[in-house]
Amino acid sequence: MFENLTDRLGQSLKGLAGQGQLTEDNIRDTLREVRKALLEADVALPVVKEFVEQVKEKALGQEVLKSLNPGQAFVKIVNDELVHTMGDANDARNPARKPPVVHKTEGRRGGGAGLGAMIQAVDQARDSVLLATYIFGNDAAGRPLADALERAVARGVTVRVLVDGVGALYSLPPITLRLRRRGVRVERFLHSIAPWRMPYLNLRNHRKLMVVDRCIGFTGGMNIRAGYLREPARIQDLHARVEGPPVSNLLGSFVADWAVTGGETLDDNYLGALDAGGTLARGINAGPDADFDKRRLTLLAAIGAAEHEVRIVTPYFVPDQTLLASLQLALLKGVRVNIVVPQKNNLRLVQWASLHALRWLVREGAELHVSAPPFDHTKLMTVDGHWVLLGSGNWDARSLRLNFEFDMECYDDPLSEQANDLIDRRLRGARRVGEAEFRAMGRWRHARNALAHLFEPYL
Repeated sequence: MFENLTDRLGQSLKGLAGQGQLTEDNIRDTLREVRKALLEADVALPVVKEFVEQVKEKALGQEVLKSLNPGQAFVKIVNDELVHTMGDANDARNPARKPPVVHKTEGRRGGGAGLGAMIQAVDQARDSVLLATYIFGNDAAGRPLADALERAVARGVTVRVLVDGVGALYSLPPITLRLRRRGVRVERFLHSIAPWRMPYLNLRNHRKLMVVDRCIGFTGGMNIRAGYLREPARIQDLHARVEGPPVSNLLGSFVADWAVTGGETLDDNYLGALDAGGTLARGINAGPDADFDKRRLTLLAAIGAAEHEVRIVTPYFVPDQTLLASLQLALLKGVRVNIVVPQKNNLRLVQWASLHALRWLVREGAELHVSAPPFDHTKLMTVDGHWVLLGSGNWDARSLRLNFEFDMECYDDPLSEQANDLIDRRLRGARRVGEAEFRAMGRWRHARNALAHLFEPYL
């Protein structure tokens, strides 16, 4: 496991050992190279982080820089800690070995491509199709998928569809009537036409996920709406096909929601491959229940761990004070923060509140870009080219506290590179907004934005 690591680091460590002088920059550069080599050698990220911290603490704590041969002393610490941390590379019980439980994620940028992949998967289903979505339009996008679900039922496939009670009303008549007429079992999440029977009307199921045959998953930010299919498209988004054990997270999320809404207990045993690719990942459920605050805590942890760059693409950016402070602290320690939001939002009040929050971040040094139409509904975040978050959650109070959300957290440099390429394409068609533009806004606009931001806990 570590032969390539030894070959790669041998020359640099040998050269470092011969140095009579050593600086903190030398230590940081060497640890950066060791960290990268360990990750490429399939060492688990938490183990790598612990190793780097241990070496840094020992190197500085033992006053290596003041020793007679600081280079040699530092190299000894590195080698000793490698042996201590990694142990026997051939021992499968060694926690340094990256678990073989991995998955494959393929992003679908266009709504048409994502919907087509989902319909194809439904047509190939042999056991079950479990679909949860916020909006399922009775339109040019929803009807072909409804037809595919009907065909699956006719083949004897178990089909369950969960649509949010409010999201189902985005198109009338609702698609639920069409599905029921065709024999598809469908339920609405927290739905009632009697307001007094709906004390939790403000708590919505915003998850978008589908599991086919308990082995293939789809998740992201895409609703099932015709706006993705029109020419030119009115909306662009990001949806992903997932394979491997993290599909069990999608499966568990749907089964739990269905048990509450449909009163039926479904089989949540994952049937797919245990090793389906090279990405270490997990699904994150968040909502106003036992999973409360998980999304916000995940974002705070990611921002706090950032060393070089945080990139955020979101349609709705109205973070609470803790997230704003976290981003400001990242900027203060030299992390580059890049935020991409739509130039024209579909929710005017949210856009005004967003501008108020973004004004302060831009003043602190954040880079803000606004993307031209079509409306960008993508929810994507990357950190340091290693970590990716994609899913249904937005940067607002509704996603952080009121909605039931599902996101995928992924550790993978190639996937991060794909995600950053997508962000780069967004940036090429976007316009940079600087502090001067905010200063040029009239006082009444600043007052309007500040007033809108007062409603942040409810947006």
